Amino acid sequence: MQLDAAAVAKRSAWQRLRAGLHLLIVSDVTPGRLGAAVALGVLFGCSPFFGFQFVLALMFAVPLRLNKLAVAIGTQVSTPPLTPFIVFAGANLGELILHHRLLPLTVGAIRALPPKQLAGQFLLAWTVGGLTLGVLLGAIIGAAVAVGARFYRARYAGRAEV
Repeated sequence: MQLDAAAVAKRSAWQRLRAGLHLLIVSDVTPGRLGAAVALGVLFGCSPFFGFQFVLALMFAVPLRLNKLAVAIGTQVSTPPLTPFIVFAGANLGELILHHRLLPLTVGAIRALPPKQLAGQFLLAWTVGGLTLGVLLGAIIGAAVAVGARFYRARYAGRAEV
């Protein structure tokens, strides 16, 4: 049975991805530092600094000597299918922290506010809430990565490639 070129290309891409993740997990980085790197990426991935999230995360990763690939992977928490949920959760969390209420996200409430006031109110809430959400999600995901890396290393110790 022959495989078509697309199936071979997909399979080899999947194998390359698995091999790359394997090398990242079994590299000389400790599981705790690997989790911290992902957590830092998640923190900036939840921030409202779209377009600068990756650059800002790397600016912090370099002096902290964290794995830059793991940080980059962590910033992907805000990929387009998840972005609206991250923004909505961050803005509402910020509004809850700042004013002890949820954002009035109805069409009428949005039309009633002048655009400048709406942007100012929303941006402040999103900044506070996004960073708070980033810390919470970063801690959870970073801890899960550290535990998973520790488990993976124990299970696959001594294997050259998976």
